Amino acid sequence: MIPSIEAIDPENQAGRAFKGLLAFVDSNFAAAKEAFEPLIAEGLKDSGVAYMLGLILSREGERTPPPATARAPPPNPAPRSR
Repeated sequence: MIPSIEAIDPENQAGRAFKGLLAFVDSNFAAAKEAFEPLIAEGLKDSGVAYMLGLILSREGERTPPPATARAPPPNPAPRSR
């Protein structure tokens, strides 16, 4: 199925993410990282991809803070009393 997606639309983010997932499940972490890093750099907002990439980076000993886009928004201010 992956060769079909790549032949039709090589830039398809979902297809590339699925390819990375298959590599991750097969414990081919180098190939998974190669698939996931460009997706995150492109701004893909897929928590599964970010999580698996984080697991790979953690396994490799890389500890970097998440990008600003991945951080939770600040809490809402306390409501004003009347």
